[in-house]
Amino acid sequence: MVELLAGLMLSALCFVMFTAVLGGALRSSRDSRMQEAATVLATDRIEAARALRWEELALYSVDTAAPHLTGSGTALAGAPFGIAADEPLVVCPTGVVAARASAQTAGTSFATWTYVTDVSSGVRRVVVFVEWNLEGAVRSYEASTTISRVAAAGDRVGTGFFPNAAVIAMDDVTMSGGAFTASSSAGQHTASALANGDFKDGTARVDGDIRVGGTATATAANVAGIIEQNAGVVVSMPPATDVEAWRAELRSSAQAGAVYSGTVRFSNQTITAPIYVNGTIEFEGAVTINGAGPVYATNAIKVRGAVVTSQASPLVADTLIEFSGGGQYRVEQFTEGGLVSFGTTAQSLKLSGGSAGTVQGVAFAPYGGIVLSGTSSWIGSLIAGGPNGTGDVLFSGGSSVLYPSGLTTSAMVNRFFVPSVESSCG
Repeated sequence: MVELLAGLMLSALCFVMFTAVLGGALRSSRDSRMQEAATVLATDRIEAARALRWEELALYSVDTAAPHLTGSGTALAGAPFGIAADEPLVVCPTGVVAARASAQTAGTSFATWTYVTDVSSGVRRVVVFVEWNLEGAVRSYEASTTISRVAAAGDRVGTGFFPNAAVIAMDDVTMSGGAFTASSSAGQHTASALANGDFKDGTARVDGDIRVGGTATATAANVAGIIEQNAGVVVSMPPATDVEAWRAELRSSAQAGAVYSGTVRFSNQTITAPIYVNGTIEFEGAVTINGAGPVYATNAIKVRGAVVTSQASPLVADTLIEFSGGGQYRVEQFTEGGLVSFGTTAQSLKLSGGSAGTVQGVAFAPYGGIVLSGTSSWIGSLIAGGPNGTGDVLFSGGSSVLYPSGLTTSAMVNRFFVPSVESSCG
């Protein structure tokens, strides 16, 4: 009997120990499963944030009951997440990030909080905090990442659409015959040449950087900045849907003014923008454009030996803008004026420089290329966005670009688009 009782006690003890071990193993297994589920939830939230455009990468509201908030709910406490300092939340009307979400996995409820914070200019942090309850004990998991403006999905490079530079090309930049870029004021070294293709001609001088996706044939002594080759995609253009929406807006703006048909010649006169011509515009002599809004032609704009002086009006054509016989375009407000040709050839913009001290502004060929000739400098910036060999910028005859202080390459273009996130979200 004593031996039987001892055996039963030993068996009971083993059973208790086995149950405890098994229970611990089950709890550990369940904890691991819950940790894995929390990791998946956090990863999904991080990846969803990475897929957003910059203006969407913000909270649309704040959950004031969220943990780890400071500054009366306007900032994320840095210490719990190993961040050096508290960081302000990014909240704006264009944001699509929900502050709080919940999920059920295997009968367990998970609460998820997402924080978008401002790290520095052009960089935001996304922090995801997941919390759940396991047998009365609170468990948590957090993950974070930083996303730069240029890395945000669908975002455009640089301030607005383009990096600031004297010459920007989707394909090649070819500078020959003593061609050069220069900065105004001198010594700023901002007149860079950027291209997704090649930079050609070692005799050219560039008062800035040369960055190309392909090969740079350049002489280091002639370049004020760096020469970077094989850089991949250096320049990104806005998608065609945005360009076409912009073209429609330009047309609508032009049609609010005087409307003409056929070939319209403006010669030695003063005209008032906006102007819309269902056909071709020819400029001759001295022409002054007062007012604002585009001067738009559904065919070509030809500047034949004329000096066209504009207060703030861009010249816009659907097929071609061509300068000949020393023709010039001058704009008083280069943040609003400039040239736009929607032509699809390598010579959608055929330009010549202006007289000393006169600004032409941004010349933009979203679907084509640009040819610059003549010994007078184009004072502004050249942007060629055409694909498949049409997006070249070609200098000939010793031509040059003088890149003026205060000109941002996106200034004239952005004026006609919906205001960017800068106005509401920073």
